[in-house]
Amino acid sequence: MLHPAHVDGRSLVILRRRGRRYSVVASGRLEHDGESLALVGDGKPRVVTDAELASLFVVKPDTQITVCRGFDLFLVEDSEA
Repeated sequence: MLHPAHVDGRSLVILRRRGRRYSVVASGRLEHDGESLALVGDGKPRVVTDAELASLFVVKPDTQITVCRGFDLFLVEDSEA
């Protein structure tokens, strides 16, 4: 698992999978204030949970998910039934 201080200042996109496509749920910069980690960017800050932090992926240059390009990290959220 990544440490909150190590991802502070990194960009994150949160995705939801819909079939073979992904839609953007939220995106922005991660900010760690010493106690909590928040995603700041698309309006109201969103607190990133420990479970979400443990599920972050690093965006690699050869990523196949095109909406990830330009971000440092991504997270795929569970689809709502």
